[in-house]
This record gives sequence, C-alpha cells and structure tokens, in this order.
Amino acid sequence: MQKLKNYAFLSILLLFGFGLNAQVFWTEDFSNACPNNCPALGYAGANGAWTATDGFNDTDANVWMVSYAENGAGVGACSNSPGSNPTLHITADPAGLGGLFCVDDCGASYLSFTGSITDRRMESPVINCTGETSITLKFTYILGGVPGADFLTVWYNDGATWSTLGTPGQTVVCGTDNGIYAVYTVTLPASADNNPNVRIGFQWVNDDSGTGADPSVAIDDITLSSTAVVNPVINITGPTTLCIGQAGTYTATATAGAPINTWTWSALPAGGSATGQANGTTTCTINYSFPTAGTYTIGCLADNGSGAAPPIGSNTIVVTVSANQVPAVSIGPAGPCAAQSVTITPVPTNGGAAPTYQWFVNGTPNSTGATFTTSTLAVGDLVTCTMTSNSACASPTTANSNTLTAVNCSVNPTPSITSATLNGCVNQPISLSGSASPSSGAVSTWAWTSSPATATFSAPAGQNTTFTAATPGSYTVTLTVTPGNAQTTTTLTISATPTVGVTPSADTVCLGGTGTTLIASGASTYSWTPATGLSATTGTVVNANPTSNTTYIVTGTTNGCSSTASSQITALVVSPVVATALSNYVCLGSTTSITTSAPAALSYSWTPSTGLSCTNCGNPIVTASDTTIYTVTVTGQCFSNTSDTVIIYGVVCGPPVAGFVPSDTVICRYSCITYTDTSKFAPLQYQWYFQGGVPDSSHEQNPTVCYPVESANSPAGNGMYYVTLIVTNLQGDKDTMIDSIKVDISPIANINNNQTYTTIELGTSTTLNATYSSGALYYSWIPSVGMECPSCSVIEVSPQQNTVYVVKATNGFGCYDYDTILVRVEKICGDVFVPTAFSPNGDNINDHALVKNNNCIRSLVFSIFDRWGEKVFYTEDPKSIGWDGTYKGKAMDAGVFVFYVDAVLSDNTTVSQKGNITLVR
Repeated sequence: MQKLKNYAFLSILLLFGFGLNAQVFWTEDFSNACPNNCPALGYAGANGAWTATDGFNDTDANVWMVSYAENGAGVGACSNSPGSNPTLHITADPAGLGGLFCVDDCGASYLSFTGSITDRRMESPVINCTGETSITLKFTYILGGVPGADFLTVWYNDGATWSTLGTPGQTVVCGTDNGIYAVYTVTLPASADNNPNVRIGFQWVNDDSGTGADPSVAIDDITLSSTAVVNPVINITGPTTLCIGQAGTYTATATAGAPINTWTWSALPAGGSATGQANGTTTCTINYSFPTAGTYTIGCLADNGSGAAPPIGSNTIVVTVSANQVPAVSIGPAGPCAAQSVTITPVPTNGGAAPTYQWFVNGTPNSTGATFTTSTLAVGDLVTCTMTSNSACASPTTANSNTLTAVNCSVNPTPSITSATLNGCVNQPISLSGSASPSSGAVSTWAWTSSPATATFSAPAGQNTTFTAATPGSYTVTLTVTPGNAQTTTTLTISATPTVGVTPSADTVCLGGTGTTLIASGASTYSWTPATGLSATTGTVVNANPTSNTTYIVTGTTNGCSSTASSQITALVVSPVVATALSNYVCLGSTTSITTSAPAALSYSWTPSTGLSCTNCGNPIVTASDTTIYTVTVTGQCFSNTSDTVIIYGVVCGPPVAGFVPSDTVICRYSCITYTDTSKFAPLQYQWYFQGGVPDSSHEQNPTVCYPVESANSPAGNGMYYVTLIVTNLQGDKDTMIDSIKVDISPIANINNNQTYTTIELGTSTTLNATYSSGALYYSWIPSVGMECPSCSVIEVSPQQNTVYVVKATNGFGCYDYDTILVRVEKICGDVFVPTAFSPNGDNINDHALVKNNNCIRSLVFSIFDRWGEKVFYTEDPKSIGWDGTYKGKAMDAGVFVFYVDAVLSDNTTVSQKGNITLVR
C-alpha cells in the first residue's frame, strides 16, 4: 500500500468549468452506522439492496465495504477516518492477508502485491426515473490508485445493458493515506429519461504489480437530479503589481450561475496573506499581500450550492510583487563657480516617475524646482538637496544628496587622465578617472570623447567614467574641462574577444571506458573546468572520462581577452540487454507483453516475427501459438551484450493439477528443504503454506523452507508437518495438493549429567562421560589430541592446562547436538629447593643433584660450579634429571660444590637461590 503525491490546489481549481442548478430525486448516503467490517454486498439502504458482479479475483483480492472506517467528510475536507459518516469503499480483505495490516476494516487502503488481483463492481438497486429528463449523476469521492492499473470506473444500466460513464481522476492525498473529497458529475445517456429501470455501478480494478497508491476509493452522497445546465462565469479583477507587504484588493464576480454560496481563494506559490474576505451572492472581495518579491497567481473557486456540480473556477490574475526600493540622489557638476550663473542638476535613483526636490544653500531651504539655477553663490557656499520619491515601493520616501562646494573659477584648470590599464577587450569596460590642477573643484564641466567615435562612455559628462568599445583597435580618448576648455588625451588599445568553440568526439561515454576527446578552437590558450575526469586542465585537446553526467567549460584567451564554450558529456552505466515476459506460459491465442531493458537503445530488431505486434519496438505484444524463442537485437552504446531471448510457451489451458517434490522427506531441526513444483497445465500463480516452517507461506514456484523446531505433538503427529500447494491458472481455475514432511527429533548431547566443569590437579586425569546424552548413537570429541578413543562415549583426559572439551552426539538420521565441559587444571606448588648432598652410586636413591618440585617451574636456569669456579653442570630444562657427578665424562671426587638457581613458576613467581651441595662417594 502506497501514498499519492499532493497536487497543487490551483490545478484543481482550473479543472472545473460548469455548475448545475438541480432538482434531486434520488439519493444514497450509505447510512448504516457501521464502524467497520460491513461488507457492501450485504448493505440495504432506503432504496433497496446493493448487488455485485465480479470478474477475475485473486485469493487476496480487495473487497467493497460500507462503514465509516473511511469517513465521508464532505467536499474539500480530509476523510479523517475513522469518523461517523459511512462510505462505500474498497479495502484489503481482513479475512485474508489484509488482516496482517489491520484486524478489521482498513478503510480506503488496499493490497497491490502478488495474489491481490481485483475486479469487482457494486451495483445499485433499480432506480425509477419516470418523469425525469436530462438526468445528472453526482457523488463525492476520494481516489488514489495507479491510472490504467488500479482505478475506478462508473457504470450505467438502462434495464438491459451495462455501459461505462467514465473513469474519475485521482484526488488530493491528505494525512497518511486519506484523501480530500472532490465531486464527480456526469450526465446519464438519453436512454435514462423516463426510464423506470435504471441502475448505476462502481467497478474497482487493480493488478498485483506491487505498485499501488493509497487511498483506493471511497464514495458517498450519491444523487440523481433532473436539471438544466447553467454555466456560471466567474471573473476576478485587481492590481497586477504590488510591493512587498502592500495589500491589493481583488474582487470575484459571478455574471451567471448566481447566487454563489461559497467562495474559496488561493494564491500560488504559497506564502501570501489573505485578509478581509467579504462574501456576497454575486461578488466576493479579499485583500492579498506577499512577504517576498516574485510572481504570484491568484484564483478563486465558487460553489453555487446546486448540489450537482463541483466548485467553479475563475480566471486567474498574475501579480508581480516588487522589492521595496531605497531612493538616492546625487547632484552636479562638482565645484560650481562662485559669482557665475550655474545650473545644478540632480541624478535620482528610485525616484519614481515624478520626484520632487528641496534645494538648500548652507543648510537654508532655497528653491524646489527639478534643477537649481543661481548666480549668487560665494566661494565656500554649500549646496545640497533632498529628494522625495513618488515610487510606489520607495522605502524610505526621501533621500539627501551629496554636498557641492562653490569655488573660484578665475583660474582655468588643467585636466589629466588616470586608468588602471591601457589595454582592454571588446565590450569590456575600462575605468577612467579625471582630475584637474590646480583643483578638480574648479571644474564646472567634464567632457569625454574618443576617436574613432564608436566607443561609448558610461558618464560622458562626469569626472569618472567607463570606456567601452564594440570593435577592436586603437582609440584616442580626450578629456575636456571648463572653464578654459583645456584638454588631455590618452590612447587605449582594444583587442577582439575570441570566439571559442569545443567539439567532442562523442557526447556520450560508457563508465569504465576510454572516454571522449574534447577539441577547443578559436583562441591561443585554453583552460578547462571542472578537472574531474579530465586528462589535463590546459591545452587544445583533452580527454574526458567522467563518472557522471558532466558539463565541461573551456576558457579561451587571446591577447588577454577571453570567452568560454561548454560541452555536456553524458556518462552511461554499462548494462546488459534484458528481455522479460510478463508471463512465459500463455494460453494458445492469448497475449502477453515482453519488456526490453536497454537504456540508450537506438533501435530494436525481433526475430521471428510470428505473433509479434511489432518487430522494431522495445516492448511488443505476443499472441501465443506454438512454443517460440524470440530474440531481440539492440543497437546503441554501453551494452554488455546486444541481444537476449525470451521463450513463450503456448499451452492448451485447462484446469491445473497441483504437484510438488521435496528435496528430502525427513530432515533435522534447523535444516531446510526445497520444494520443486511439478504442477501440470500451466499454473499462473502459486500459493504455498508450510506448517512449522520459516517462512510459513510463499508465492514462489520452487520455494526453500527451514524448520527450526520439531514436536511430537505437531499437527500431523510425530514431528510431521503439512505442506499445502494451491495453483491457479489464467482462467482462475485452482487445484490443491497436501503432503507432509517429518522434522526428526534431534539428539540431546550431555556430558557428566550436564556438569559445566570439573577440576583436577596437574598431572592427574579425569573421566568424561557422554552416555547421559539421549537419542545419540555416535560420538565425536574435540580436541582429540592425546585421546585413546575420540569416538567413545566415555573418555579419560589429563590436560596440562584448562581445556574445554566438546562432544558431538549424532543419531541414526544424521541429526546432531553439541555439549561442552571445562576441565580446570590446578597446579599445587611447594617450595623449590636443591638437596644439600647427593651420592651418585647407582642405587637410584639420591643419585643426582637436581631442583626439587619442578612440576610448577615454567622456566629454569640451574648451574653448578666447583671450588675453583669452573662450571661443571648447566641446564634450562625444568624436567632435567639433574647432575650425575661427572664432568667431561669422568666422575668427580667427593667435595663441596656451589649451585645457582633462577626459576619462574607457573603463577609467575620468581625464585633465585644460591647454596652448597656436597658430592658424597
């Protein structure tokens, strides 16, 4: 079950274009006060009982219900289920797999996966239309589904024949899987006029593609009315330009179809604020304002309450909302001459169509004209002005100008020109600054000219300007200042901007391939971006091998002037050509479709052509005859293969015969079985049920199932579990086969009657007994090192360190179990010492000088020296038998010797000893 995407409200507004003034003579509102799970087939309202006609319906087909599990909320409202207003709706069958999603009635939610094919039409009781003409059917509804696959069709019966009235469109989704109620209106055929035997029907159809979109469908408030069509015309008027935050008044007027009961306004995109709505029977006025600049579309819906038509859509007004403008003003020329006639002109910004000015001399208000002319300025007088903008979006509305200081113009200034560069490019501005000596403040006018005169100046009468030339060449720029008409010149060199191009050897590459070559032209040097996938970022020719769709930009430069060009390279995944049939087994004379997956394919060619709807398309329709192998060959880029085949089996359709064979009939717990389908006569669908299995059901043809438990009390007894296969063919014929599988009771391994550990002293042994195991015939022990009989049920072990022993107990069917036991080894250590004397006389009593209690020694250094300091014995073996009193093969004389012992015990204790030992003869 899936959800529909929302559609813009204004789109709904524009869908409807007529209204009705109707006389309702038949209604059905499905008032049965049922909260859920009330089948529509059992519903009987005031008009009589509803009946049903079914097409092919799957095991888990959806069903019609009449309840308020999907609530009828009224036009424009969300179904907000559950509620208290019952509707006729399609829902997942709670008696089937729908019960996994909701115990009772799912409302307008449906199943769309395998096994849920549905084709069901609910039909009204007979409606007497005697005396009625121009009959209109109207109902409120919500509808999701997938157009062409999961949809609703409205039907009409004239007493003898059923015919379709149309397929309503999807409605807007709200909440999790509910919908906003809309109205569907359709005129019945003329055969309904004065007909006493009229019926209407609602047919829901869905496939089992696994692609669905809730809600399914819910229907309420059905009416039949006898009426003449009235075509209201709704026109809205109001301003098309506003400023941010400025309210505009919009009025909707109904010139036909009045009176209007309900007006609904909208503006897209969302974000506008509506206030002051005033409703009338023929007009409605509202104020809209918007917080951000942009273009907005305003529209209105009108409902005349006829009971037979959806709300009527008006025309729309596109409103341009402008950002608030900050006004500014500058005045010039700079340095007006004292005691001379001078006109000062303002240059406004965001002043509107007719700004006003207040002029000031030394802060005192003077004239209010669009310019300021005077001949009474004294040296040092300060001239300013304040502009008041009449622009609708001006904020604030006034701006203060710069300040001009009157100067003595009796000394004529000498001009000069400064520029950051004397070289430029076509159509690229070069900034020029003018200055004058003794002071630029003495200049009353600045005039810029060029030769050739084709160049342009951004401020030809300003002190500072920018120079732009449209053609390359050498230009002489002249600056003239007054008073005195003094001039100065400078020369600018303008170069042509190169026309850069880029040509790819191919505009599509395959991922993992060699890429494509990009060749630049039109300039002297080139640089490339982005660097991703490029062999180099400079040069005329580069290789591009991107890992995703990439637009490469090359910048070409000649004489310092640059331009760019771009090339988009598409990167395709290397994919196989795969052809699949919707169904490989098709009844003779019936059709199926073949789909070819081949991204970026240029052409298709199918052979043979027998039964194909086309041989040069990607997805032909096949009419089955004999069994045929179809081969498609594809041309295009990035294919790992260029052809694929599909086998269509033409079968003689009849009732199927279910059959299957298990891979084994007796298994151990936790084992798995594969069931191979052997059914006959071309089943189309498979439904398996497995008692005690995981999973417990399947739609696969040859499923694999595992059995985690066994039980003597299983449904079939003695560990036996039933397996059921139900097969269905194209015509909906079914057959069932039931068999059983035995899950054997596994043995229970048990060592020493469930003892978890035992303890021994180092050098001793213990017995491990697995005869406590139940159901076991064979045993296997690990680790087996040092064991006399690793396959015996009772073993003797004498480990040197803590050891975990594992027994595997197996029964006659090969089922097994494990048990473990820990044998702890304790090392009881006494004192480490060397006896003070020994007598190597061969009587096996104290014949050697050695380190005693060596069972606990982990490492040892034992040395013996004679009285002259010569080493006569040395060992590092803790298990050494010691010194036998000989040195270099000769028996030593009786005497006293010195020994040294350095040892590390098994508990990491260190021992260091030195002493005398006497050799006795």
